[in-house]
Amino acid sequence: MDLELTDELLINVWEYMGSRRLSYRTKREYINTLKKIRINNKFLNRKIVRKILGKNPSSINKAVLSLINNYCLDSEIPFYLRLPKSRLNRRSYPEILSKEEIKIITNSCPYPYNLMMRIIYSCGAGLRISEAITLTFGRFNWSIWIERIKESPNGRMDGILRIKEGKGGKDRIVNVPGSIMNSVYEYAKRLGILDERRIPISDIRIFKFGFQNYEDFLERVKYSDRGKKRAEYIKVCYDWFKYHILRKYCFNALGRKFKIHSLRHSRATHLLEQGVPLEKIQKLLGHSSIETTMIYVQISEKETLRSMKGIKEI
Repeated sequence: MDLELTDELLINVWEYMGSRRLSYRTKREYINTLKKIRINNKFLNRKIVRKILGKNPSSINKAVLSLINNYCLDSEIPFYLRLPKSRLNRRSYPEILSKEEIKIITNSCPYPYNLMMRIIYSCGAGLRISEAITLTFGRFNWSIWIERIKESPNGRMDGILRIKEGKGGKDRIVNVPGSIMNSVYEYAKRLGILDERRIPISDIRIFKFGFQNYEDFLERVKYSDRGKKRAEYIKVCYDWFKYHILRKYCFNALGRKFKIHSLRHSRATHLLEQGVPLEKIQKLLGHSSIETTMIYVQISEKETLRSMKGIKEI
């Protein structure tokens, strides 16, 4: 049986991806790939699939065709494509930065982006760059924190941060060290955005990236789709951050390039080496599967040595 690649099918597949909570960026990439396939093929069938994939099937083409299979199955459409098994590629492990290297990176950043680096590394098991870019003051539990800090002998109290719309549209709650809470609060005071209760105004974004505020950015884009606006906002902000902060300060200070996501990898690895249970790290990272979090067991040097402790040589 053939499956006709109609405009209606593309619309239905787009809506189907939304129901599966795929990110806007992923949805756009999949639909664009499907449109490219449609340029030379009006239908999908086994013969055309073999032609599309060829000897070296690309991962994006296979992912899109697998998505078509799932869509047809869930929509009770009698169509199925037999796809070749993926070849296992050699896996490259993520880079892990030492705590000393992270201090060098953080200290090299101008204010307030040094605070942003501290938040990315220190909150929970590490934040994604997209989560840090979209962070607002209202995500912290200020009212409870302010009450409790009055009773704290050293004036420091850990807080809570609610991550909204993380990867896959999932929300999660992570801990915030007291030093970070104090620094974010002092930054809010410096900006003059405390309300009558001495609490930071909730909907103000903490960091700016090349334009005055989020509303200024919205004036530049005319998208009606909220997910598209958010994806474009993150892309523009990260491009600015990479050029004006990472390249200008951090790479020079460290003496080499690194990926900002390495801070999150490093935090998770350091927590594991300090004895934090893997299941707790999984929850803080927002991973759906423990298998994803297991990578940090494999790349931790201390964990490897600990696992072999007591085993004698022959």
